[in-house]
Amino acid sequence: MGVGTPIDILEAVHRGVDMFDCILPNQYGQRGVAFTSLGNFQMRRTVYKFSEEKLDPKCDCLTCTHYSRAYLHHLIKTDEPLGWHLLSLHNITFYHKFMREMRLSILEGHFLDFYNRKRVELVMSDQENPPTPMTPEKPYKKEKRLTLGDYEVHDSGRGFSSIRQKSSGEVMHSVNPPEEEAKNLYVLPAKIDERLKELDEVVIWDVGLGAAHNSMAVIHEFINRDFKGKIHIVSFENDTDPLKLALRNAPAFAHLHHGAPHELLKNNKWLSPKGNIEWELIQGDFSHTYSGAPKPHIIFYDPFSIHTNVELWSEDLFTKIFNYCLGNEVQLLNYSASTAVRATLLAVGFSVGYGPATGPKSTTTFAFNEPTLPQKLGTTLLGEEWLTRWEKSEAKAARGLSQSNEKEFEEKIRRHKQFQGLQKQ
Repeated sequence: MGVGTPIDILEAVHRGVDMFDCILPNQYGQRGVAFTSLGNFQMRRTVYKFSEEKLDPKCDCLTCTHYSRAYLHHLIKTDEPLGWHLLSLHNITFYHKFMREMRLSILEGHFLDFYNRKRVELVMSDQENPPTPMTPEKPYKKEKRLTLGDYEVHDSGRGFSSIRQKSSGEVMHSVNPPEEEAKNLYVLPAKIDERLKELDEVVIWDVGLGAAHNSMAVIHEFINRDFKGKIHIVSFENDTDPLKLALRNAPAFAHLHHGAPHELLKNNKWLSPKGNIEWELIQGDFSHTYSGAPKPHIIFYDPFSIHTNVELWSEDLFTKIFNYCLGNEVQLLNYSASTAVRATLLAVGFSVGYGPATGPKSTTTFAFNEPTLPQKLGTTLLGEEWLTRWEKSEAKAARGLSQSNEKEFEEKIRRHKQFQGLQKQ
């Protein structure tokens, strides 16, 4: 009872509470306060007097759709009842959306990721805004260096920095030191040494270059080693600003203390002095550019989450990747532990297993296009326990189904060769 603000509710759910009763969304609306994806706004502030922006850029409620911040400011300042009515309507919409997203994150098994992201977002406020939109303060030179386009340097407060996308709030490698996570989640489990024993050239797709943590982890691991064959890294990225921003702030990103990323941005290619490591950059939308790349043996699948890039997690794209890789034994490594993501990979034909823990996640996800490869690489596949949980889940499939309806999708999972003999007859 009486709980509360969005941050109060988030913390309560984190501790096991699942029911709330509070008049706060309306009470705060009457006081001129709006809860938004950009923080808490006090609409009495003069900063909104001439702002023609919608209240919350990520909200489609009646208030945000039809009324500007300037008009809402006018209503609140003149004590018009319509003002607090419109803010209350928005606040209730915000709460409903927030609760739906939180419930979905629990069902999909990534609540801790949601919690870690939201507990930062929900305490933001418009007190960080300039005093008026007409005379904004000029940022210091240092502050300018910390942002580029839609990205900014994010200080974790735990001794390492990452890159954050401002529009979505998503942070690249947000929980563990990025160099450590890249090595332990992608490079070491890929067992590149083992693949080099079988292949003259091991092709690694790095989907989501970002600040180049994964690719540079491979380079740092092998640059001073003698090995037979060649490692060919192909990085895909539609926006190189994260890497440019990290290079601009190189003291905070030790993995970039090397000539390779500079050469990559300049020429879209870098070759090691020994000629046994090649790094190539393909710019553009991965869903359209992958078909021009050499077939991979290893895929570091590291784009932003399904909440930001739905098309990169669709059944349609995973099907295309699976078909494109035919002829190679391919391992796909991914940071997600989402039931829906694993189900989608299974539905298109991959065998799916557990990857190593990272941060609050007890497991991540590995997928293989050849059923014998998991055993060769020592990966435990999803079994009866996972299938039972999936059957009970309300998030059985990823968004954007394109080749089957939900019933057909679910049948693909149940008939998957990985689960043959596990289900009761």
